[in-house]
Amino acid sequence: GLHPNEALQNDWKQFGAESFAYEILEEIKQVDDSGINYFKEVKALEDMIIDDRQPFDIKGYNKKPKV
Repeated sequence: GLHPNEALQNDWKQFGAESFAYEILEEIKQVDDSGINYFKEVKALEDMIIDDRQPFDIKGYNKKPKV
């Protein structure tokens, strides 16, 4: 009951866990000793997926970025 996204939390309470599904959209393969900043890679991939899918309003729980 403490999720910071109020709309998501309310729907979870109202409809229950069985009404939600999780799926892996993309994966980043880690390479040992590569020097890659995976936190930046994950954020960039997340931004690309959000830009592509536009999961806002009735299509998802993400907040539209402020311009």
